[in-house]
Parts: sequence; structure tokens; C-alpha cells
Amino acid sequence: MTDEQITVKNLVGAFKFLTRLEKVEQFREDVFRLEEKGWVVDTCESPDTEKWETGIFPNGLEEHCLIVEQYASREEAEKGHERWVSLMRENPKRELPDLNVWKMEA
Repeated sequence: MTDEQITVKNLVGAFKFLTRLEKVEQFREDVFRLEEKGWVVDTCESPDTEKWETGIFPNGLEEHCLIVEQYASREEAEKGHERWVSLMRENPKRELPDLNVWKMEA
């Protein structure tokens, strides 16, 4: 993607997020979440990307969230969430990918 395409995508995402701000709580009603031993795995449908995403807070809620995977459906998201929980339980210090969803192709 070019810098101009990334800028446009960021603006569109921000606009979608702001227009759905009153519905953020609704998006958070259907969520898979586990907090354990200083890390958090959180999977929900994101109001800005309109996709199911798994985010990991590797050092608990004091740090920023890394989006590690996106899914096309709730069923895929549930399976992905369970897989990431297992991976974090095996090695919570693992290197995590960051999809950087704002620079991804649509």
C-alpha cells in the first residue's frame, strides 16, 4: 500500500469507529476474554475494522494490545482465541506478531 492509501484507510477506519462509538458496548457484549498470569487474550468483533480480531496484552492491561489475528466469522474467532490462549499458556514470553491492521490491504 502507498502512504496515501494507508492515510485514506486510517481516516475511513477512524470515521467508522466514531460513527459506531455509541455501539462499542454492544460489540463488547460478545467477547472471548481470558486474563491470566499478567497477560490478556481478548477476541471480539472490532467496531473499526468490522472483523473479528484477537488482541493480546502481553504485559497485562498496562501495555498496548497487539492484534495477532483476524477472522471472517465468530466460529473462526472462537477457535483462534482458544489457540492463542493455549500458545500463551505454553510460553507467555513468546514473540507475538502485530498485524498492524491499519496498514493491511482491505
